[in-house]
Amino acid sequence: MKFRILGSLTVDAEAGPVDLGPAKQRTVLAALLLEANRIVPVDRLVAAAWEGEPPRSAVANVRTYASRLRKTLRERVESRPPGFVLHVGDDELDLAAFRELAGRGRAALAAGHDGEAVATLGEALSLWRGAAAEDLSRSAGLEAPLAALDEQRLAVLEDWIAARQRLGHDGQLIDELRRLTDTHPLRERLWSQLILARYRGGDIGGALAGYAQARNVLAENLGVDPGPELVRMHQAVLTRDPALDLLDTHPPGPRHPTDSFPRPADALGRFVAPDRAAPDPGTRQHAVPRELPADTSVLVGRDKELHLLLDSVIGGPEHAHGPTVLVLHGPAGIGKSVLAVRAASLLAEHFPDGQLFADLRGTATSRKQPRKVLAGFLRSLGVPDRRIPDDEDETAARYRSITADRRLLILLEDAADEAQVRPLVPAAPGSIVVITARRPLAALDGAAHLHLERLSPDAAEELLVRLCGPERVEAEREETHRLAARCRGLPLALRIAAARLVADPLLPVSALGDHLEYGDLTIHLS
Repeated sequence: MKFRILGSLTVDAEAGPVDLGPAKQRTVLAALLLEANRIVPVDRLVAAAWEGEPPRSAVANVRTYASRLRKTLRERVESRPPGFVLHVGDDELDLAAFRELAGRGRAALAAGHDGEAVATLGEALSLWRGAAAEDLSRSAGLEAPLAALDEQRLAVLEDWIAARQRLGHDGQLIDELRRLTDTHPLRERLWSQLILARYRGGDIGGALAGYAQARNVLAENLGVDPGPELVRMHQAVLTRDPALDLLDTHPPGPRHPTDSFPRPADALGRFVAPDRAAPDPGTRQHAVPRELPADTSVLVGRDKELHLLLDSVIGGPEHAHGPTVLVLHGPAGIGKSVLAVRAASLLAEHFPDGQLFADLRGTATSRKQPRKVLAGFLRSLGVPDRRIPDDEDETAARYRSITADRRLLILLEDAADEAQVRPLVPAAPGSIVVITARRPLAALDGAAHLHLERLSPDAAEELLVRLCGPERVEAEREETHRLAARCRGLPLALRIAAARLVADPLLPVSALGDHLEYGDLTIHLS
């Protein structure tokens, strides 16, 4: 069977259309379809079928309607306290298909696969034959869910338009956007898209007039000013911001074969199903994050390790099946972070799509969960909050899609274990992930490992000289030598000691005890 609610309510069997009975019985069916495969309480079905105060016989009537639908729909309706459930396969319900296609289309849009997004979102929109359940009376019980469906349709339509604008179809969209803003005058994103289309078409006056019209409509109807997105678009038009222009990376020849894309006939009209083989996906500019911490620390005694890290990326072979993963491990205070930041800063220019950073707080009482880190990375890569899934596995999948065609450097600080890190590693080759951890993370497949040892005595003293200044060290040479020995080649201990000495020029080196503390840094030497 095929159940359709995106338009008039219909059910088709192999033999043809199914007679769904009187209006209230059809309304009960619509309420069940809106929550297909979930129990819908009887009182909710009553609220859907009757406007205002229902009659005393309402519950009995609903049970009668459900019984009739059970026979009509071949036992699909089942009585389950405290109500009824309608069993429908995802491939049988147009609403389920719409949501699945919309999800895939938005994922393609977020990943920059604009041609695929146009095709998939267009296919989702082609399932609509009018307003949701347009042949039914919208009672209080149906108004909210049906209005939400219409809202979802408009949001997908806006995404479809955005994908086409990325491909340069602005000229083909102006008339449709004018009709849409007339029909939905309070949707600021549609106004923003119309302004952009007019601007790219050379009609700057029309673009500015569109903003003025939107501002007046919002003020008259809602008493508010335009939102930040619309204001930014207006400002960009006023300054002729180059960011409004398309990045022209299309090959010579016909730039955008319009016959291969679905096109709306009117604001709430039918969409033509797309031809998936024809679209040229094109390219687009995307966010380029630069999140590495500042490389301001003095690095001493790590030349060998630094060259190993750089050579493994610059001179080494690129992994064919995944990114390069480097794990720097060693005890607390050994200098993993300073070395990792220095190496990442030197390598950054080789990764033009950006650098991501996250402190995983693996040794803290509350470590960061992978889903939270992934969400932050997706935002940095230009994905709006509304397109970031709540589920961790779905978020990781979106992250893998977004990073598939980008060369990124990702620095993960203070990892707890392999399970915390795995979702944060892109799947495609071309990127590099640098991880610092106290443990080796030996179960992280394909990773190269570098264990950091303590600094040699000479390197430890050199670090003190670099941090405190040669005059301070020379004035108390023997005491400085003993301090370096007491710090046992641990860079963190040396840095805390140097910070104390720099902060108090009159403090004798010999006055530093076994408990070193400065700011948020602390360490015991014994």
